Amino acid sequence: FILYFADALVSPFLALFFLEIGITGTKQGILLALIPLSNLLGNLLYGKLSFNLKRNLRLASLLCFIQLIVMSFYGFLTNFGFLIVFTIIFSLHNSPSFSLTDGIGCKYNDLEHKKYAITRMFGSLGYLVSVFVGGILIDFIDYKYVFLIASLLFAFAGIIFFFMEPKEETVLEKKKISYK
Repeated sequence: FILYFADALVSPFLALFFLEIGITGTKQGILLALIPLSNLLGNLLYGKLSFNLKRNLRLASLLCFIQLIVMSFYGFLTNFGFLIVFTIIFSLHNSPSFSLTDGIGCKYNDLEHKKYAITRMFGSLGYLVSVFVGGILIDFIDYKYVFLIASLLFAFAGIIFFFMEPKEETVLEKKKISYK
């Protein structure tokens, strides 16, 4: 819920932020195109680094803290070059955080013999509430403060991931590790 809430204070509002700071249509297109490209590269990278629950929890925590740092500065940027760099860094780590979170959620639900779809609804609910709240916040405060709120939520999610204890590994996971 928290991770999706944090992301929904940022991702759906980036194009509007670019308009507000006067970025031209072509430059907006470049920045927005960098997001899925960086997401793809980030997923490939972190997919290679991911192989068990303990490591995935640490990676998810790290990704949240990287997003915290990037979003702490993002709302203060107006230079196109800096926006390119920060957009790439954010996007390289944003999409993989959700892939890792989904994997972690599946693993915990599997170990607890529960359905993942029920748990996943909390992420969707977080996104739904946050987009609504984000829209209201933007009416009253600047984007930089909304992004700072998102940063704090990324930090909170990162702390939760960091302190989560990995559950016992499944037999399949133990076999996979032993072959490496």
